[in-house]
Amino acid sequence: MKFLFLILIFLFTTKLVCGKNIRVGPFNSVRTIKHALELAVDNDTISIQSGIYKEKNIVISKRVTLIGNNYPVIDGEYRFEVLTIKANGVVIEGLKVINSGISSMDDFAGIRISESKYVVIRNNILINTFFGIYTQFGANCFIEGNKIIG
Repeated sequence: MKFLFLILIFLFTTKLVCGKNIRVGPFNSVRTIKHALELAVDNDTISIQSGIYKEKNIVISKRVTLIGNNYPVIDGEYRFEVLTIKANGVVIEGLKVINSGISSMDDFAGIRISESKYVVIRNNILINTFFGIYTQFGANCFIEGNKIIG
């Protein structure tokens, strides 16, 4: 009986820590990254399917993982910041971030870490971004294997 109780506790805590997987794509029930972020809670994973997402000013304020399948494109349309991270423990991997805005007043970035810790930005492609990856008061962040062009 004690063993069964321990197994149940393990299963419930594992589910709380692991979170759920939200799939984003043109043929899924969730079609935008912003909608997925609205649905997400801490520790969820957002899997973004291949395609072009003309979403801008995407603010990540929850501890989530964004993983791209076959480098989906997030296009800032030359007018906006593309991704802004405002939560600790966020992971961004396998995305192609393109065309951030350019401004002499604002430091638009492809991906901005804003006052967050333990963020991982890994294996992304950034093209035509004013600031590729910009860390604004980030601490203990891990940035590796990204390709920045233009």
